[in-house]
Amino acid sequence: MMKTLLTDTLPKSLLCIVGVLLIVDVADAKSDKGNGESGKGGKGAGATSSEKHNPAKGGNNEAKEAKEAKEAKEAKQAKEAKEAKEAKEAKEAKEAREAKQAREAKQEREAKQEREAKQAREAKQEREAKQAREAKNDKNHKDHKNQDHGNGARNDGKSEPWRAHRFEDKERNVLLEYFKGFESQPEGLPPGLAKKVKNGKPLPPGWRKKVTEGYMIDDDSFGFFNLLEDSLFPGLKPKPDTRMYLYGDRVVRVYEPKRQVIDVFPIPTIKVE
Repeated sequence: MMKTLLTDTLPKSLLCIVGVLLIVDVADAKSDKGNGESGKGGKGAGATSSEKHNPAKGGNNEAKEAKEAKEAKEAKQAKEAKEAKEAKEAKEAKEAREAKQAREAKQEREAKQEREAKQAREAKQEREAKQAREAKNDKNHKDHKNQDHGNGARNDGKSEPWRAHRFEDKERNVLLEYFKGFESQPEGLPPGLAKKVKNGKPLPPGWRKKVTEGYMIDDDSFGFFNLLEDSLFPGLKPKPDTRMYLYGDRVVRVYEPKRQVIDVFPIPTIKVE
């Protein structure tokens, strides 16, 4: 009976053992496969798991990111502030340039207006002076025709024949035309005569009123007179015992034997400082 029992149970036992061994082998194989996959791609997962199990490390990363974000924000703000400052400075510089240009333009306009006003005043004064000279010349011419020379009667040239050599209208016209040809010159004189006047004695104070008809020219005053050669005026016939001189801006006819002034004729185109 025992023999029969062993014979019947042995194969079943062996089968059970073999089955257990097979189950163990399969489990080991699955375990080895799982471990291999974890080794290949489970590094990040392991890190994540590590982080989950290490709160301090995760907190450090968040703090670092927050710091970097703050620094980036501050850098951006600083850049924007710098750009705004530069834009403001550029605007102020532009406004300063424009203000300077406006001031300079205004000053130039005012200076131009002042120059024009000055030129207008000088032109007016010149016109008035010319008109005054012409009026005085006309008056002198009339006075010379009607003047009483101290003897209670009009001088007819008999007692002093040289007085008859006052400037005639024809002579005045010839003199005016001659000097008008040099009106564009600085002094209104021909170059040679202008040089002679410049190198001569300067006119004395009150020279315009000093020399009139009948004036006796002394030696000290004679240096103020510049001789006008007769050859300058070929259209004029020389008068006996007389010469013509330039005195300032006027032509003076002088009776040479006495150096006495016969007549004075202002020339408007001659310029005297």
